[in-house]
Amino acid sequence: MKMEIITSEDLQVLKAEILEAIRQEFGNHHNLSSTGCDTEEYLSTKQAAAFLGVSVRQLMTYKTEKRIAYSQVGRKLFFRKKDLETFVASHRIPSRYELN
Repeated sequence: MKMEIITSEDLQVLKAEILEAIRQEFGNHHNLSSTGCDTEEYLSTKQAAAFLGVSVRQLMTYKTEKRIAYSQVGRKLFFRKKDLETFVASHRIPSRYELN
């Protein structure tokens, strides 16, 4: 029995073929990237707290007060990076030179 060796090039071709088949089946409106994932970036609780420079406890306070949007799957929380950036921007305090 002859054994074939699969190269990384073979796997890349297979990946491209699978992604193309998915795009054809579901259409391009699902915004699939080359990795097959949605392009929006979601952060875990720890990552979101680190991004904001606050403790996890403070982040949970913001969540409870509905100051930050989040998604929940089971007991796991996810925060969209875009929502966190909006939250930070909404708390921007202009310098005195911008007020004129």
